[in-house]
Amino acid sequence: MSVFTKVRNRLRVFHHRATPSVRVLLILATILGSTAFLGFYFGFENSPPIQLQRFSSSIALTNFLENHHPPPMTGLWGEQLILGQIESTPRSDYSFTGTSGYSTTNVQTEGVDEPDSVKTDGKFIYTIVEEEIVVVDAYPPETAKIISRIQLSGSPLALFIHTSSKIVIIEQNVGEVIIEIFDTSNPEEITLDFWLKLTGYYHGARMIGQYVYLIAHSYVQDDQGIALPFVETSKSYYPVPVENIYYDPGAYDYGFNYKMIVCFDITDSEADPDIETILVGGSTCTLYSSLNNIYLAVSRYPLLTRSAFDKKTAIHRFQINAGDVSYKASGIIPGYLINQFALDEAQAYLRVATTSWFQTLLTPELDTRPWIEVSNVYILDMNMKIVGKVEGLAPGETIYSARFVGTTAYLVTFYKTDPLFIIDLTLPQHPKLLGELVIPGYSDYLHPLDNGFLLGLGKDVIASETEQWWYQGVKVSLFNITNPIQPEETERLIIGDRGTESEALYDHKAVLVDTNRNLLVIPICLAEHPEGSTPEPYDHGDIVWQGAYIFKLNTTSGQIELRGEITHLEDLEAFQEDWWDFRDFFISRTLFIGDVLYTISQQTLMYHSLSNLNYIGEIQLTSGSV
Repeated sequence: MSVFTKVRNRLRVFHHRATPSVRVLLILATILGSTAFLGFYFGFENSPPIQLQRFSSSIALTNFLENHHPPPMTGLWGEQLILGQIESTPRSDYSFTGTSGYSTTNVQTEGVDEPDSVKTDGKFIYTIVEEEIVVVDAYPPETAKIISRIQLSGSPLALFIHTSSKIVIIEQNVGEVIIEIFDTSNPEEITLDFWLKLTGYYHGARMIGQYVYLIAHSYVQDDQGIALPFVETSKSYYPVPVENIYYDPGAYDYGFNYKMIVCFDITDSEADPDIETILVGGSTCTLYSSLNNIYLAVSRYPLLTRSAFDKKTAIHRFQINAGDVSYKASGIIPGYLINQFALDEAQAYLRVATTSWFQTLLTPELDTRPWIEVSNVYILDMNMKIVGKVEGLAPGETIYSARFVGTTAYLVTFYKTDPLFIIDLTLPQHPKLLGELVIPGYSDYLHPLDNGFLLGLGKDVIASETEQWWYQGVKVSLFNITNPIQPEETERLIIGDRGTESEALYDHKAVLVDTNRNLLVIPICLAEHPEGSTPEPYDHGDIVWQGAYIFKLNTTSGQIELRGEITHLEDLEAFQEDWWDFRDFFISRTLFIGDVLYTISQQTLMYHSLSNLNYIGEIQLTSGSV
């Protein structure tokens, strides 16, 4: 097959859903007849790896900050853009699918635990309620009760539990992150083992075995001038010397901040924490951790163009090993990341999915979208050098979700329709697009299941013939991916009308999946149009209900069946009049122990039979409850 034919066939895939300006580009690409056209025109190049340096003195740090403050950034029409310091929420291989005993937090990478607001060890449930941790003796449910409350030094954000009878609680005070490690060997008399305090604000954390790796960010300057971060423990004070701070010599930004990676052993209160610190710019920073490395992906804008549409991402790799953290390598790739699932490490390669922008040839007067998005997948070696790539997917669309499973990448892009792309990564130097599926709506979250199925959670969409589309209810999809060349959507359920939301769409830890039990549970805030009304696609429904939807997954036939709903709301009429006042009754997490399903809100821990969803009992969690 000729090069011209290959390009023409590839472009035909996108032609039916491209805007007029994109079609012009595709025609030009076909005429040029070169497989290198997309990469050349979009301006994608293999940027060489970058090497972080360390400051030689506080004067060097001050000079760097003074000389790396760029001119105002320009946007679509050349207007000035002011970008704030917006931290991304730390949102791979197979996720946890359950054991015969109890569920654990839904994580991205097996063996790398993620902090959450609720944890269980199969006997006790630990949950954040207001400014304390409530410990419930949850199993068996017939004798369930609150046995203790842990009073804290700060406002709790998340927690870990460990089999060594330790609980790690991450808290935030003004300007400092507090980590408290408690001994839970006697759950009725929980005692504080030791604590740490870090400068700044919590960014994310992971736990591997007995080691916790926590990332905090802090500002470079305070009222007194240049400030340096520190770590304080119950025994020592560890200021970070300026000579230990890494920086990217090619980074320019409006506001730099420190990212401090602190590792500590939760079983050894005498061990000193290990610390690595990097000065970064950029408006976002995405955290991803494998079993061997922590990656920080930071937005980076070239100095020469200073355009918001010329965004790149710098990726910094820190090796982790039994409590030791050490900087290893950095690299730059085009585009920006949607969340942590856009990164994945396998077989000594990092795979990254990005959305990039390129400028069309038409003038703004003739084209309503002079800047067009495209999607890409890059494969980097451990030196953070690009060794393979697939670029220019889905012109005019943005990545909404990504998932790497083994040697396969799954991407969902969106612009009026929801294409699912399947990319083969077996040969890192030669990744290739296998197949795609175009369906209405989009998926915000993808989850691999058994027997060649993929779960998608997102939104249904009503699109018009113009440039407009309108999000509708929550969409639950099952994709059969056994034939990656021709993926198939075998099931598609739509929950509610426009305005229906689910925490599961932006926080994967709100998703409970167990394929051994054919179980899927997600929280739903349901919006519906009044019966008999004739709403327009842009009309929001009324909020009428909140709770958990329980589904039966069938990964043999590829079907999803709604088994039932659970709510903590007692007065639906009052809720529908002013639902905002009932937020403490919103179910945000679910878990199971044995054959009991537990649903958790800020007010209530409720438990039902997993086999038939019959009500068993409930516990009030707020202070004063027993």
